[in-house]
Amino acid sequence: MSESIATTSYTKRTYGGVSGEERSRQRRERLIEAGLQVFGTLGHDKATMRDICASARLAERYFYENFSNIDDAFEAVHLVLTTQLQARMTEAIAGVANDTPLRKTATGLTAYYQFIQEDPRRAQILLLDAPRLGHNNVRQEGSAMNCFSHFMASVVRQHSRELPHDMDIELVTTGLIGLAVQTGITWYHTGFQAPVAKIVDHNLYAWRGLAQWLDIQAERPMQATA
Repeated sequence: MSESIATTSYTKRTYGGVSGEERSRQRRERLIEAGLQVFGTLGHDKATMRDICASARLAERYFYENFSNIDDAFEAVHLVLTTQLQARMTEAIAGVANDTPLRKTATGLTAYYQFIQEDPRRAQILLLDAPRLGHNNVRQEGSAMNCFSHFMASVVRQHSRELPHDMDIELVTTGLIGLAVQTGITWYHTGFQAPVAKIVDHNLYAWRGLAQWLDIQAERPMQATA
């Protein structure tokens, strides 16, 4: 029997009623949780494979069973966090589906900032390291902020009678999402001193300005035909 076949057979064995596949899944979860701890406290640049293995209390071979390198591990942790964040924001916004665009925006931003505040490790990963490493870009398909930007662009379209033909509304909402991220970074560096409601309200200054500008644009055709 070759070494690869022997290894595969070994990992699939059942011990204590737990299959090899289930043990592998549990080890991966432990490594990702350890990655959250290590990346979230040390930052991406200082984190090492040995740090993660020590935190997970697993041998190094199990790290390479799941990840090719430290960047691969970071991407896995980041994916878990963005998936959780996206689910949190989607659920929150669904609760105000029939409300005004500003109300929907405030609800989504509140969910976003609450998620960050609940665990400062998330801020280190999502706000500081991920943008620098090219993850979670607002224009990156599938990221939580990308989905929020698309959603808010659709909300604006639904509630605005007419938009300028040359206006890229998703470019506008992308900029406003960028404002939310930068505000979050500043908030994190102050130790989350301000309440979430205040942080959200400061973001809404810009969103209110957009809403007022769109109202003015919508009135122009009527004024021209009056």
